Amino acid sequence: MRRLLMSLFCLFVVASTTLVRAADEVLVTDPALTGADYDVQGEYAGKLDVDGESQPFGAQVIALGDSKFDIVVYVGGLPGRGWLKGGKREKATGETKEGLTTFSNGEHHATIQDGVLTIDGVDGELKKIVRKSPTLGAKPPKGATVLFDGSSAENFIHGHLTMKNLLAAGCETKEKFGDHTLHLEFRTPFKPAARGQARGNSGVYLQNRYECQVLDSFGLEGKNNECGGIYSISEPLVNACFPPLTWQTYDIEFTAARYEGDKKIKNARATIRQNGIVIHNNLELTHGTPGKNKEGAGPDGFYLQGHGNPVVYRNIWIIKNDARTADAGWKSLFDGKTLKNWDGNPKFWSVVDGCITGQTTKENPTKGNTFIIYRGEEFGDFELKLQYKIVNGNSGIQYRSFEVEGSKWVVGGYQADFEAGTRYSGINYGERFRGILADRSQRTVIGNNHKPRVIASLGDSDAMQKNIKSEDWNDYHIIAHGNHLIHKINGTITSEVEDEDKETRRSTGILALQLHAGPAMTVQFRHIRVKTCGK
Repeated sequence: MRRLLMSLFCLFVVASTTLVRAADEVLVTDPALTGADYDVQGEYAGKLDVDGESQPFGAQVIALGDSKFDIVVYVGGLPGRGWLKGGKREKATGETKEGLTTFSNGEHHATIQDGVLTIDGVDGELKKIVRKSPTLGAKPPKGATVLFDGSSAENFIHGHLTMKNLLAAGCETKEKFGDHTLHLEFRTPFKPAARGQARGNSGVYLQNRYECQVLDSFGLEGKNNECGGIYSISEPLVNACFPPLTWQTYDIEFTAARYEGDKKIKNARATIRQNGIVIHNNLELTHGTPGKNKEGAGPDGFYLQGHGNPVVYRNIWIIKNDARTADAGWKSLFDGKTLKNWDGNPKFWSVVDGCITGQTTKENPTKGNTFIIYRGEEFGDFELKLQYKIVNGNSGIQYRSFEVEGSKWVVGGYQADFEAGTRYSGINYGERFRGILADRSQRTVIGNNHKPRVIASLGDSDAMQKNIKSEDWNDYHIIAHGNHLIHKINGTITSEVEDEDKETRRSTGILALQLHAGPAMTVQFRHIRVKTCGK
């Protein structure tokens, strides 16, 4: 393995020409005017044979100016697509001479030609790819406030248009916000000779108090002062940056700090996705960050920091997560009094204290897992929210599921698992349906071989478990949209699945609640709500 890794930094050969301007003057804001160094720069992905086994690899080539480059190679795939922070990564430098860009350790050789990376003596290849954020160009949903659509900067103090229809950095919103969901798109310039904070610097200040960095950090380690970092608070879970001049996205769920008078009683929290990849998961913002307003009570605007770099923004919209929007579009599935539209074995299921309650005892066990099934309708793309409490045993919420033929009240399909123990809560389990699809803290992709592959970390599994209350009420939130399945408990994303298994995956099905076979247990559900959504 070590020999192969070193071979990746050996000799890369690329046809190249010199940029017109001197390297220390290069600053490009138009992708059409980049030149040959930018053509070399980018991401490469594919599989290489290691010890007779084909394994995924990724590489990022970073232009440094004056025909010099860094290359970073990742075992497992690109960041956010197979390589996990802390995993194996190697770095080498090279330069262009006489039209060729070379990296070498003096022993092995590799070539990039026509966007394909091959290594002498190693089967397989890495092809140049251009990743695109899955939320790029996302349209504002009903009820959202559009802050910038390219036609005017009137919603921003000191806001002005640049490059005809883009918003220049160095402005803040006129309107002030509390809890909210924010979508925006940004693009950093191509400054190959610049380093560190001079390489396309800006920032998104949530409530003008907490900065999420914007910077050309492509190929870097992912520190708290790099792109996606919350300065002085947290590094991103992974460096999810795309190359400069690529449009990137931030999708942010922000919960403001809570105050009693001037005393803070609860810290702000944020979940942030960069280019669709979770980089902060229900992160506690313990203090304000420097550069704008001090942390304090009440709503405030958000600031797009001006830092002397031509960073630009577009497609900015926000949803105010207040009491008015909290119930919009949601439908209750349980009236709190009866089991209307619910079908389960009456030996185990009933309504107790306004909750759907499943219970087994030593004298009244279930021989196998049994379910109470919602008969009102089936669901495809939807969000589900409920509260659960469990004493002993294991349970789960079935969705996009099916009834097992010949067995009454027996169900298979996707399951949002939870238990009284500490191992399974938050995972995506395929009940009679491929087994564990994503463990807690994992984002996986399932291919046509029916097996999940971990492509990203959502954080620390043990910390997620500590966030779950024992023998008390917890909030479960399931999002099923297309082939993307998300589980959240108490605001923290616990698992994500991209189901690309075309033969087996399910796009619709029944909803059910599980009572697990085994020791005596009690599980309760309340406040069960669903919101359907279009694909």
